[in-house]
Amino acid sequence: MTRSHAARVHAAVAVAGVASAVAAVTAATAANAADEAATKTSIAVAAAAALIAAQCVEVAEGLGANKEDLSAVVSSAVNVKSAGDIVTATAQAATALRASATLRARQPPSRASSSRVVPTGSNLSRGHGSAAQLSGTDTGDEGQTSHGSAWKGRLRIRPSLAR
Repeated sequence: MTRSHAARVHAAVAVAGVASAVAAVTAATAANAADEAATKTSIAVAAAAALIAAQCVEVAEGLGANKEDLSAVVSSAVNVKSAGDIVTATAQAATALRASATLRARQPPSRASSSRVVPTGSNLSRGHGSAAQLSGTDTGDEGQTSHGSAWKGRLRIRPSLAR
């Protein structure tokens, strides 16, 4: 398991914990609702939160999270005692998501293609692009940008970073 994948798994487990805590709090709130309309709304919100928590747990399992770790996180989340517990879990999940995104951004680009072709210009979005423009054989505006991509007509061709 790569560091990036491990970070994604950790983030998924942390988000599942936050979702479980929110589900537990909304269920407890629903049980203590004063009037009938508030009770129905609270029960609906609690059911939605439980559904989201269950889906988060499934995603974490699908990514390869250890079931014992997931069980510990969910049982800890269900036993939240204060708003500080939820804030702590939320901060932990946010940090895990940022770490996962950072590691994913540091990964080298895919080696699937040697270059990317990006159509540009308002005429292309309206369907006015010619075959010559799309193939890069248009003679207008050819040049080089500061980051190494070539301009050919209305197409920008970026060389792949991984060769």
